[in-house]
Parts: sequence; C-alpha cells; structure tokens
Amino acid sequence: MAVTIRLTLGQLLEAIHHLPEVDREILHRVLESGKSRADIRREFGEALREIWEANEAFTEEEVAADVEQAIQEVRAAHRAARGR
Repeated sequence: MAVTIRLTLGQLLEAIHHLPEVDREILHRVLESGKSRADIRREFGEALREIWEANEAFTEEEVAADVEQAIQEVRAAHRAARGR
C-alpha cells in the first residue's frame, strides 16, 4: 500500500521541528550523506515495512489508543516539569 502525503515546505519544516532530536540528527546525516532519492526512498520504504510488520497484529483502534495514551503521558510529564 502506497501513501502519498503532500506538504508545503513550511509544513514539512514544522513537522521536522517536532521530531525528537535523535530523529533530526538522523535526518541531517541522511541529507548530508549525498544519498540519491532512490536510496533514501528505498530505505524509508524498508523502515515503514518494518514498522507495519511489527504492528500487524494490532488493530488501528489499538494503535490509536496507544498513541493517545503516549500523548497524555508526555503532556503530564511536561506539566509536572513546569510545576503544574
């Protein structure tokens, strides 16, 4: 299954800004490596396949519930760090 996402440059930069630092560092290394678009596309596809295979036993609802729980945990941690 192929997914096409169209983003403006601003939207892409905003999404990159929200990545964890380690992921931004990986992205930076890939961009600086001089890899071709085909290589990057292939590696990205492989990474997506690994994610899909690791999660194929879970329903979309289960994944969404896990994501929502993780979001709530991060927000709670941020609130606690700010003393709220």
